[in-house]
Amino acid sequence: MAAAGRAPRLLGTALDRLAGSVSGTVTTVHNARVQLLATLLNNAAPAFIVAAVIAPATTGQLQGGWRAAATIAWGVLGAGLHFAARVVLGRLR
Repeated sequence: MAAAGRAPRLLGTALDRLAGSVSGTVTTVHNARVQLLATLLNNAAPAFIVAAVIAPATTGQLQGGWRAAATIAWGVLGAGLHFAARVVLGRLR
């Protein structure tokens, strides 16, 4: 039975279950896994930006409609990965 004033915890979040939290207590393992996921996303972001934006711009391959559109799309994807990493870091406790 739940204590007075506390809602019963029916289901923990998937990230808490993966981190191995016990009775709602978030462990150091949880924070380490969240940081590793954020690092993965944040390291992939500049790779997309360099491969999609900087490399074609320096070699002069941005001429043509579809190439410019692809460069913009990959650049936006890189920025999205960076933003996703920031959102993931919001899960730190």
